[in-house]
Amino acid sequence: MANSDWMTKINLYLKILTIILFFTLVTYQTASYFNLSKESNLKTQGQTIPVTRDEEGLFGNIYIETEDLLSLPQAKLLINNLVAGNFSDGFLLFRVYEGDIVQIDTTSYAEDISFYITRISSNIDNQNISTDIISRDGKALIGTIKFK
Repeated sequence: MANSDWMTKINLYLKILTIILFFTLVTYQTASYFNLSKESNLKTQGQTIPVTRDEEGLFGNIYIETEDLLSLPQAKLLINNLVAGNFSDGFLLFRVYEGDIVQIDTTSYAEDISFYITRISSNIDNQNISTDIISRDGKALIGTIKFK
């Protein structure tokens, strides 16, 4: 009988250990997938989004957030005066090429709105780009894209 009780306890401990390991693995995978680890791609922490090339040439990526990730579906991202997206999700990740002029159009909103560039490809010269942007009078110029 004592042997049976001992085996039952060991079996219970193994089940508990398996459950703990499973949830640890799921948490780690989720954090990796959503990039929630401390090794984020924030430019402000010295890390960047990867640089890539396509058939149009070398390009970079920029990630812009609204203040508090506020949904602003009428705020439009303009690249070379063409609408490239909106801030309905509170953020945008977009591709830029050398010479692109990037702006935000907030003419549909009466108040000034703040935007923040939180990630940027390492090949983009951020000296020419505003990283803390406030739209005044409905338009905000982020800058002209220049590569390093």
